[in-house]
Amino acid sequence: MSSGSTEKLKLVRVLWEDAFDSENGWIDLSDYHPTTARFETVGFLLPDLLEGYVSVTSTYDPDEAPDFETVGMVTHILSRMVTSIVHLEN
Repeated sequence: MSSGSTEKLKLVRVLWEDAFDSENGWIDLSDYHPTTARFETVGFLLPDLLEGYVSVTSTYDPDEAPDFETVGMVTHILSRMVTSIVHLEN
């Protein structure tokens, strides 16, 4: 741990698309108009945590910088589903 360090995790907004399905039952394709399932996730980027994924957390202890050992719940988004990552001010 490095108490008092000014190093912070980067706050980001991740835009991504998810898999989706249709309503259950028979589908008349002439009336079926699927739309993409788009989402946004905001959190602190945890780089290189899980290969092939963008990982973010909502909570971390800045006193542990630069070697973070504990974080809050982590969201892992498959990299191929990510359309953009926007760095926010923090």
